[in-house]
Amino acid sequence: MIAVYVNEEGNTASLNERGCVRIYYKDKSDWSVKSNIPLNLDNLLGITEVRASMKCMVKLLGECRIFVAKEVVGQLYYVLEASGFDTFEAEGRPE
Repeated sequence: MIAVYVNEEGNTASLNERGCVRIYYKDKSDWSVKSNIPLNLDNLLGITEVRASMKCMVKLLGECRIFVAKEVVGQLYYVLEASGFDTFEAEGRPE
C-alpha cells in the first residue's frame, strides 16, 4: 500500500494545500484506491495541533508505511520518520 496526499483535483499536493490522503493498493498489476483520509492542516493554530493531526493520520494508515506528497518537510517528515515510514516526493497524478 502507498499513501499519497492529493489535492481536490487529484494531483499529488503539498500539505499547505487542501486535500486528503489517498491510500492505494496493488491488485495484480493495477493500482486501486482503497480509501481516503481527510486531512486539513491549514486551520490549525500551532505545532502541537499539527503534530496531533499527523499522529492521528498515521494511526488511520494502518499497515501502510509508504507516504508520498509534493513536499515532505518539517513536522510531516519528522512524524512519518518516527513512525517508520519511507517518504517520497512526487508531482502530478499518482495513478
